[in-house]
Amino acid sequence: MITLKNKNNISESELNEIVSLEQEIFLHNGYTLENLNSFLESQNFYCLIYKDNKQILGYCLFFENEQEAEIYKIGVVYSYRNKKIGSNLLSYLKENYKSIFLEVSDRDNTINFYLKNNFKVIHKRDNYYSDNSDAFLMKWIKQGI
Repeated sequence: MITLKNKNNISESELNEIVSLEQEIFLHNGYTLENLNSFLESQNFYCLIYKDNKQILGYCLFFENEQEAEIYKIGVVYSYRNKKIGSNLLSYLKENYKSIFLEVSDRDNTINFYLKNNFKVIHKRDNYYSDNSDAFLMKWIKQGI
């Protein structure tokens, strides 16, 4: 089940579980509790949570600007990957926003996930990250607008 959370309805235990998953999934690039609390101060920050029973199996951290969503992270528990959890989170955003954008490293294997979901590379930033990898700005626009 997918639920939309913000600063008004996310629990401390959910935040702690997301931070734990951030460290597990993204290692040294995972958000801390301080990062998430800082994001939550914004009225426009949301977290989509995918739960099975009471366990968080996936989440999407994003900011909203009118009818556009900017994805900061999508995380899925390793043992639950390739089970459409990330796709379901992305589908929720596609149903509720006219456009979605994000930034991803050229060394990140999620690029193919976004390309398969009809995202287009709209800009490349050469040597953008500290490891000299490039950043791709990617965008999805709802058809028929």
